[in-house]
Amino acid sequence: MGQNFNLYYFIGCSSFVNKETAENMLKILKSINQNVKLFDNEPCCGGYLYFQGYKDKAIEKFRKNIEYFSQYDIDQILVNCPECCYTLKYLYKKYFNNWDKVIIHSSELLYNLIKENKIQLNNVDLKVTYYDPCHLSRHCFIYDKPRFIIKKIPGLKFKELDLKIEHSQCCGGPIRDPFVEVRNELSLDILKLSRRKGKIIITACPTCKYNLNTVAELFEQKTKSIDIIDLVAYSMGLISDLNI
Repeated sequence: MGQNFNLYYFIGCSSFVNKETAENMLKILKSINQNVKLFDNEPCCGGYLYFQGYKDKAIEKFRKNIEYFSQYDIDQILVNCPECCYTLKYLYKKYFNNWDKVIIHSSELLYNLIKENKIQLNNVDLKVTYYDPCHLSRHCFIYDKPRFIIKKIPGLKFKELDLKIEHSQCCGGPIRDPFVEVRNELSLDILKLSRRKGKIIITACPTCKYNLNTVAELFEQKTKSIDIIDLVAYSMGLISDLNI
């Protein structure tokens, strides 16, 4: 990537709920002088419709979005949300042969920046575990890069969950609207599994972070979840607090 590289940041609906994480991603990019552009009136990717069973409406949304994206000169689209990542990277291409945009998840970008020694990571004294988001792991096959990032941060004491990688349990994801009790049970199971591993759950999905923290508050669990973007920004000294 360089100054003439047209990197666009697709923030995603879930990240608009927690804008701090998106803002921290922008801080990281600014710290390495990487130009990044935002979309005007960013639309929903349409993945939510698709996974709720509204396939025809979702495909029509994909078509309209492809027309929307065509007005931009895009080299790469950066996304925070694994559902956006899977939708833009795989579903658009499945239904529309003319979709050829390169999609990169934030964990992949952070991995690249660390591998290329473009960012300096400082000591973080925390006991943590990592939770694999469904769409990032089983759908986009991104398992190792988030773990690489965590292991490169000095001071972190990292233990894996018993259910991990392709065996990771769903947190309830976007079904929280029609089936909130199911979401609560699924997220609570993850919180209980994490107790022996660390009080902090690192994830790479704004929806997972939202579900786990919401359920932790509802059921008075002490475990907190933070996004891997926030962890990196904190380790870089770009933010002063992880709010845990």
